[in-house]
Amino acid sequence: MISGIRITTVLALAGMTACDTSDGPADANLLESPGQPRVVFLTLNEAPNAVMEALLDAPIVRDEAGCLRHATEDYTLIWPVGYTLVREPNALVVRDADGDTVGRIGERFTLGGGVLLFLHDGLTMTAEARALAASECPGQYWLVGTPVRQ
Repeated sequence: MISGIRITTVLALAGMTACDTSDGPADANLLESPGQPRVVFLTLNEAPNAVMEALLDAPIVRDEAGCLRHATEDYTLIWPVGYTLVREPNALVVRDADGDTVGRIGERFTLGGGVLLFLHDGLTMTAEARALAASECPGQYWLVGTPVRQ
């Protein structure tokens, strides 16, 4: 394990679908509540045709810009289609497309996926999400695959 990341297998992203930037509200990737800090929660619009299978095993934290990042590496997370971030009384909770809890921000997550050096055209994100990522959460990204259930 190197800096909380154990690399297993990485598959190429060449088969991902084309980018759809035409739909979705501008604030679809923001969690904003009165009296609470805003959180940038980046998600895909569609499931990719290929996945990466490296392993991230580390706490996920909210940085000063509101981006959800790996605690020790400079990776902003991009979550699968259907994932949501819910503000509970004492926690920010990530839920999968079925509504099951994946983890709580500030705690350790074990996630499949892989590092993206930039937001390439094969990612199915809205134009608004891309702009938000570029302006608020620059750097490298972790494209979340499958959570590893404990």
